[in-house]
Amino acid sequence: MQDYNLDKNIEIKGMWYLPAHPEKRVAGILYYTPNKTLKLELIGSFWGRKESIFETDVTDVIYGEGSDAQKISLFYCYPSKSFNFSCSFELTNYSCDFCLIGIHTSNLDNKGKYELFAKIEELTYWCQPKALTQYFLKANNVKDEKICVGFNTKSNGDNIISSVNIDDNTTISLKGCVRYEGDTFFRKILLKSAE
Repeated sequence: MQDYNLDKNIEIKGMWYLPAHPEKRVAGILYYTPNKTLKLELIGSFWGRKESIFETDVTDVIYGEGSDAQKISLFYCYPSKSFNFSCSFELTNYSCDFCLIGIHTSNLDNKGKYELFAKIEELTYWCQPKALTQYFLKANNVKDEKICVGFNTKSNGDNIISSVNIDDNTTISLKGCVRYEGDTFFRKILLKSAE
């Protein structure tokens, strides 16, 4: 499943439907703007053209399948319509309150195993992740000498620095590790102290 950075704009193309009518799928795009909006734009409607004119009630749940085959659940979706009677379809927009990516669930009270990665830059000043190591490399009979940096990419729980149980179902763990993103031409190493 793709990771999303909630500090950046997100756009997910996919097919969307109501849980009671999975056969009536509508193409659309989910837009997220940090600290502003979570909006679903459909090309068409879940209902027939005539019925959708009168649709004004909140839709509790909308399911989606993103273009990378991931499941999406949207909650408390408020509709607005855009009609051009010369056009054969309408545009339907929903402003949504909540979004879960990676699962279809009927409400926010359903129990499950959910994981969240939260990056707090200031936390590394308080608790160093201790995941980077430097070492000096010198090959025999070679004039080249190098300083190398190694890092621990484990995220399987072996590197937990501290852990707190909030309740029977919720735990917050502080981990020290490094996240590597990039390829041979572009590298980005992020120190992470919280997960």
